Amino acid sequence: MSLSHDHNNYERDGYILVRGMYEVGELEQVHEVLERFHAAWLAGNSGHYQSGAVNSAYITDKKYLGERD
Repeated sequence: MSLSHDHNNYERDGYILVRGMYEVGELEQVHEVLERFHAAWLAGNSGHYQSGAVNSAYITDKKYLGERD
């Protein structure tokens, strides 16, 4: 794909999909961190989640993840 094709896709869709950018093991590590974050977020926001929140927020807040994450 060309840069102009990527740019057009971004303009149309708001994102660019880059297949093969990460190894499976790298994505598994990210998945583990996201699972820990979401579990911690749910513990403090279950009422908000139950009332219809569609996603968890503040993924970079140290309140939900430790330094190693």
